[in-house]
Amino acid sequence: MTQLNPIDLPTLTPIEFKLLQRLTDSVGEYVSSRELLTAAWDSDYTTLSLVKWHMSRLRVKIGSKKITTRYGFGYILLESISTKNILWEVAHNCKEHEPIEDSIADGTAICKNCSIEIMSRKAGR
Repeated sequence: MTQLNPIDLPTLTPIEFKLLQRLTDSVGEYVSSRELLTAAWDSDYTTLSLVKWHMSRLRVKIGSKKITTRYGFGYILLESISTKNILWEVAHNCKEHEPIEDSIADGTAICKNCSIEIMSRKAGR
């Protein structure tokens, strides 16, 4: 698993993080563009071009060789990436995520808006 330094991490948008999180759930397996669309957006969005656009931005931020495209189907994350540190960056820079309770044992918190585990600011820097 690739460990990324929180200080050197790019800032991911909430959509980019949701896409990466879905790919991380299936490392080494192709995930269809439709599945990624469902994971990142409300049902109001129906165009797969949104996935393509956000995936191209995500590749630039985490490294283009970590994600491969299967034309006409979807994407695959080739190696596991720890999303815990990446999510901390989203929480730190995104007004949507607010930690509600720190865990002394591992420095994580739960976002009160979306119930996703995030790194606390104490642990991050």
